[in-house]
Amino acid sequence: MGSSTGKVVEDALYNFVSKCSYEQYVEGIFTEDEFNEIKAYNSCDLPEILEDLLGYLMTFAS
Repeated sequence: MGSSTGKVVEDALYNFVSKCSYEQYVEGIFTEDEFNEIKAYNSCDLPEILEDLLGYLMTFAS
């Protein structure tokens, strides 16, 4: 996926991780605008959750 800035997400991530010697948090690769564009790409709305199902699921919250 390319961004409006021309940066290709897969290439940017590959270039970053190929220089890492251990797993680490990915930070500073993308600008805030690019990150927002990545989050919005092919996004879809989540369906509504029925109130009784939500209540049941919330019984598992600590």
